[in-house]
Amino acid sequence: MNYKDCIKQDHSWKETAEKLYEAQKMKLFYTKITEQLMEKLLKLSNNKKSMGKNYVFHYSYRIGNVDYNSVPELHNVDLNKYRKEDIRVWKLESIQSKILDKMEVIHGKI
Repeated sequence: MNYKDCIKQDHSWKETAEKLYEAQKMKLFYTKITEQLMEKLLKLSNNKKSMGKNYVFHYSYRIGNVDYNSVPELHNVDLNKYRKEDIRVWKLESIQSKILDKMEVIHGKI
């Protein structure tokens, strides 16, 4: 990422960016907790549909993804010409964290 083409913003923008960055970290934290609790509940349920108090723990199925590599008719087909337009994805990153990560790689653990 080239930071030279970035526009410096005002205090309101910086404050909002900090809140978003913290929210992203919290989302990751709670995603990990959710995965751990899901795994524990699966074990406690012996991988069977279960219920207790006001909760029902069950599963459903969704249709599986297509493994395009296993379709012989598509081996010589350029699938890129069938792609839709690129999608713009916004991402907030901490410049300070990136600098510290690079220092860690260059100099070993800080």
